[in-house]
Amino acid sequence: MSNRIETYIHQSLAGAGFALLDPVIAATLRPDLWGVGNGGMEASWEFSRAKNMAGLEGLRRFVVRIEGAAQDIPVVARSSDYLAMRIEWILGRSVLDLLEVTENRPAAAPQPSKARAESISIDRHPGITTVEPGRTCSSCDHLTAGHACRKAKDTGMAHPPANMPHRCISYVPLWNATDSRKGPQLWPELVTAEA
Repeated sequence: MSNRIETYIHQSLAGAGFALLDPVIAATLRPDLWGVGNGGMEASWEFSRAKNMAGLEGLRRFVVRIEGAAQDIPVVARSSDYLAMRIEWILGRSVLDLLEVTENRPAAAPQPSKARAESISIDRHPGITTVEPGRTCSSCDHLTAGHACRKAKDTGMAHPPANMPHRCISYVPLWNATDSRKGPQLWPELVTAEA
């Protein structure tokens, strides 16, 4: 692996927590390493010769599909937290899909949980009236990029539908939400019913 590729990867990891392993993106983000006017040709040549990506042990590997890109792009990252959002911030282009790679093969698609397929309503408290309406999992910090719930033990749903409103005690709003109340604050009626 060339010194410029190593510099690009290590500085990207230090700055953003991830590195997009695409020569055109690398040259666009780091013109100081590969020059401005060549459209990524030097970077393409170096990336094509980089057979050994040493020094990437312990990093998680992903494949990202970006709006306007002809093919999927490999990504190495330290964490998957907000990874799609962070990539959008850096590139200014929408992330269409993000998959974690296991043993150089994309991870199998998650099997839909029973709760996802069996009912239109996923609210676990249908008989309890609350002042506040339900929230969607897409507005909850516990929903991962792979559409899995980090609090599945508490919620009972490993892969909840992201845009179906319901009430959940484990709900935690995204960091940029205007309403920062958590589940117990939004629905105290559910807390007293479970006590």
